[in-house]
Amino acid sequence: MKRSVLIFILILFSTTAFASVELKPITHDKDSYSISLPTNWEYSFNHKGASFFARRVSEGARDSFRENLSVISETLPIQITAEQYYQNNLVTMKKMLKEFSIDSFTKTKIGNRDMIKLVSSYLVGMNKVKAKALFAMRGMTGYVVTITSLETDFNNHEAEFDEILNTFMLP
Repeated sequence: MKRSVLIFILILFSTTAFASVELKPITHDKDSYSISLPTNWEYSFNHKGASFFARRVSEGARDSFRENLSVISETLPIQITAEQYYQNNLVTMKKMLKEFSIDSFTKTKIGNRDMIKLVSSYLVGMNKVKAKALFAMRGMTGYVVTITSLETDFNNHEAEFDEILNTFMLP
């Protein structure tokens, strides 16, 4: 009996922990990119300096911090690589974000684009957060896609965050 219960719990955990999330594609026509979000996220365009902002719908009064995503794009005076764009932004992040630390940095490719994937931690108000960010270039336009959660919840959301980030497409 104990063995059957243990097997049931393992099966339940494996199907819920690794289940794929249903994603809805969204296109930002003005800035020419697309990204897909879970259906339980709300979003808006041109929100407080970001060309796109999204967050998980509140899970109730106990939901003190909602996972969120932003896309910031900017036109640069010259054409550079995604890695150069990341390096330029790193200086600003270290200066502006309290207790900023880098957890990992990897070069990646999404579609046919070279991108940089950064995992970092920092303070937002009184909350320690962990973020996964993509840095990308298209011509002379740079893009930063950042998805954030509480540091204590990050591991619970990381697979979903990767799935979302891997849908970011530039024409």
